[in-house]
Amino acid sequence: MKKTLFLLILPLLAFSKFQITVYMPIEEFFIKKIAQNFVRAKKITLYYTDKPIDLKYSDLSRLATTRAYFHFGLDIEKSYIKKLKDINPQLKIYDLSVGINKLKLKDGTVNPYIWTDPLILRDVATNIYEYLIELDSLNQEHYKRNYELLLAKLDKLFLDIRNNLYESEIYNIYVFDDYWDYFANRFGLNLYKREKKIIKADELEDIKKFVNLNEIKAILIKDKNDINYAKSLADEMNIIIKEHDIFEELFFFNLENLSKKLSK
Repeated sequence: MKKTLFLLILPLLAFSKFQITVYMPIEEFFIKKIAQNFVRAKKITLYYTDKPIDLKYSDLSRLATTRAYFHFGLDIEKSYIKKLKDINPQLKIYDLSVGINKLKLKDGTVNPYIWTDPLILRDVATNIYEYLIELDSLNQEHYKRNYELLLAKLDKLFLDIRNNLYESEIYNIYVFDDYWDYFANRFGLNLYKREKKIIKADELEDIKKFVNLNEIKAILIKDKNDINYAKSLADEMNIIIKEHDIFEELFFFNLENLSKKLSK
């Protein structure tokens, strides 16, 4: 009787969903490319913010009562680990950026925005695959098939972006943030970082010389919050403004769309 009951339950175990916690939607996007509907994700925030969210204890408890917390290694994401572990000491913590050689910022810290490089994402996909089979070894074959499909899709994305940028004249770009460093590093773009401030009249001549010497053709911003800083440059220097949010959930469309914006 017990053996029969086990055989009846086994298929349910093999295809049962389990819950995880992520910081933001883009992490769920990548995990579900491999896990598909075998995993349900609880998100700390629906929109990226680097400011701490004042969560009620009931909200933290809901987020903590899953099998694992997946994150990209951003400081804001790591700030939730102790809070979640205090509630659920058994919660597993998985950093999707483990083993990846990160770029250094001027202040000596690492740049965490690794997902703008499709080839680095191959390593992220490997991490996700290994973490999932650690959590759910019964469905390893399911994860393996989807993992291999994801690798192929990332390779295609890399080639599509490279082709989009191949004949582009926009390869020297002003930025205010560190979001696109990995993308630029992979595809041979030069980023010139500026402080977020309105350009003063007595700065214009030197900036014009710099823009002309370095053939800067565009300013890349995350969203409209930086539009005034960008316009103070663009209007005077006759360069175009491009907007791109690396935290957008529809990753493949979003990153290829960036390459198309920079190819015009």
